[in-house]
Amino acid sequence: MAAVKNPTYMRHIRHFFEAEDHDCMFSRGKDYTTYDSLKNSSVEVYSITRPPNATMPKPAARRWDEDKSQTFLNWITNGHPRGEPKPKKPSTGSAARVRKSLSELSDDEIKLITKAFEGMMKLDADDPNGYFSIAGIHWFPNRAPNEAFCQHHTDHYHMWHRAYLLQFEDAMRAVPDCENVTLPYWDFSEKLPSWINKKPFKTYKLQEEVHRDYPKNHATKHSTPTQIAANFKSAGILDTIEDALTKSSWEDFNDTIEGAHDSAHPACGESLAHPDIASFDPLFWFFHANWDRLWWRWQQIMQAKTLWTFRSTFAESSTGAFFTAPLNRMRPNFMTADRTIDLNALGVTYTQPIAPEPIVLASSFGSLLAASNFKAAKSPTMSVRVRDINRLAIPGSFRIELLADGKQVAERCFFQSTEPNNCPTCLKKAHVNLDFKVPIKKLLGAKIEAKIYVFDRKGKARQFPLSSAGSPTINARLPLEK
Repeated sequence: MAAVKNPTYMRHIRHFFEAEDHDCMFSRGKDYTTYDSLKNSSVEVYSITRPPNATMPKPAARRWDEDKSQTFLNWITNGHPRGEPKPKKPSTGSAARVRKSLSELSDDEIKLITKAFEGMMKLDADDPNGYFSIAGIHWFPNRAPNEAFCQHHTDHYHMWHRAYLLQFEDAMRAVPDCENVTLPYWDFSEKLPSWINKKPFKTYKLQEEVHRDYPKNHATKHSTPTQIAANFKSAGILDTIEDALTKSSWEDFNDTIEGAHDSAHPACGESLAHPDIASFDPLFWFFHANWDRLWWRWQQIMQAKTLWTFRSTFAESSTGAFFTAPLNRMRPNFMTADRTIDLNALGVTYTQPIAPEPIVLASSFGSLLAASNFKAAKSPTMSVRVRDINRLAIPGSFRIELLADGKQVAERCFFQSTEPNNCPTCLKKAHVNLDFKVPIKKLLGAKIEAKIYVFDRKGKARQFPLSSAGSPTINARLPLEK
């Protein structure tokens, strides 16, 4: 390559290193996989890779030439700009298991999936491949009190659910004559097909009691396809997903996409509104396969399909702690978090519709150096944060509405158990913040307030006193463009 005069980390520099380089240096206690870590070690890296006396990379044939070394030096002297990557179009690729959209399935494939679900549901409640047993892992199973496996609003949210889906799909394949079945995904931009409201997908009756509110034979329930589509539209879930796919840092993507996930759960109706019972509803599995697909789609856009390339998307080097032992362990007996990153290595892929428009990536940061050049946006939005919400005081998933002069201007949901004090995962993060982006013209001169609505076990929302959720505060910031 010719020397690049104005290189950035995301478009050029992160691609200077291959897996064997990171393997080698990581074993020596040197981390060059993230922007922060490489920036802090850039002079050292330059000195050991500079020709003609380079000592790294170890294979002489892979040593940097003068142009590559000059590009790296230009990055240092220009102030280590992070920049944005050149987005790559997602593709289906090849794998042993190709998960399709519900709308892509043939009649024979629908029959096979139906057979797999029915076969799992016929197994005993304590059978490890049974529907009841696997669904129970998500929250209210028959096990010791105050023990939870599911991960929401934690670093392992995406990784845990990817491993969970794989376990469910393996159980589907254990049903006789279903060894080649794959779990399809529900593309939220498409209306649910009519067969979703037929057996065995319309409902599932609990084989055993999982909680006093969910006795044996309790039947799960989700809304009609028409109502779900209307709920998704009113909550702006598809817009939030599209916004998430433009985020070039893992932290931004993770926060935005999980916000969409949290709003989508109650939008599906009664059973999916809470993790207590959500996974027992058959719709849950197609629903969550799509969130995993969207994560994989973002990984492809960002060229972050392996552990090392995935780490290159971290805005802060400290983010990666959950990938190292013992923090990378996930229960119950799941693979470690780092092994979930490369979906290709797991033998799984998703069909991926091609985006009709080019993707323009964007990053957000808490602050910029005063010496940087930045400006206010021409069509500014206000970043509003409702801070320090005591989630443990709120009995179930809830919605925060942001109002200006009494009119709702934004909303966001938070997905959690009706008994957060009995959930170890919830207890680890008792206070949460929810962020909103609102056109500034809707807020200027207006009285700004927030209201909380809690979803009951029937999925109905009722107002909850803000004062009972601790002492939340509202903060507002004007985003700047670099």
